[in-house]
Amino acid sequence: MRLTLIFTCSILITANLKAQQNPAFTANYPETHKVDAQFKYFDTSLNDPYNWLENDTAANTKDWVKQQNKTTAEYMAKIPFRDKIKARLSALWNYEKFGI
Repeated sequence: MRLTLIFTCSILITANLKAQQNPAFTANYPETHKVDAQFKYFDTSLNDPYNWLENDTAANTKDWVKQQNKTTAEYMAKIPFRDKIKARLSALWNYEKFGI
């Protein structure tokens, strides 16, 4: 029992050290500015510094979303096995279908 515990801990420590040596992704996220927005609901005041993002048709929100999507696309492109997963899912989902 004790030997199993020591073995498990040593594997976890080794895996943790290996993960720290090779960071998977470093991103430059877009700046998300905060606004001074305060709302009062009944007797409770709430601060909502990201309230400006709720207006999805505003130009600054669209720009922020485009920057976020670019960052996400860069991350997704670096996943080495992504194409294999896509091919496998396509093979599973593309089967002959019948309707009424």
